Amino acid sequence: MDRIERIKSYSTIIKKEETEQTKAKLNLKSELISNIQALQPRIEKIIYTANVCYDNGIDVENSGSSIYCDYDGGYEKGQFLTEGIYHRVGIVKQHPYECMGITNGGACGIYDFRTNGIDVFSLKNNNSKDNATYEPQIKDMQNFLNNFDVFEKAFYEYIDKTLDEKVPNEEEPDITDDIL
Repeated sequence: MDRIERIKSYSTIIKKEETEQTKAKLNLKSELISNIQALQPRIEKIIYTANVCYDNGIDVENSGSSIYCDYDGGYEKGQFLTEGIYHRVGIVKQHPYECMGITNGGACGIYDFRTNGIDVFSLKNNNSKDNATYEPQIKDMQNFLNNFDVFEKAFYEYIDKTLDEKVPNEEEPDITDDIL
């Protein structure tokens, strides 16, 4: 095979590889979206619980300090909103709460990830006037899925701890497992 034929062959191989990479990326994106949508009942329950907390005086925003100055903030201190410093999974600050996501803060990407468990999308960050939605970024969806369980556990533990301080739990322990 002469040089010209090899060059043409090279081009064909590169195009084929790019097509395969694009297909793999689309498949991964589709799988991640499906995995996030599978969390919809849990996401919905978190959002509902956060709204009930807000309406009844349980602070899930850690509003006593600025999250942008309090580098010691976090789930353990009742900071369950998205924030642009640590890029933790959180509830999007707006009331009533409607979705969860990750805020990238600008330095770590121009898009912020959002989901209510049904819709999965990105928005431009930094208070952009652009209200359009964009395709969700793979890294944000992976981050959300990798850290959702951590968020959920910390969220409910914080609420239970807050309630235990003021409202004793008078439920009888469930002993049905012991009987079976």
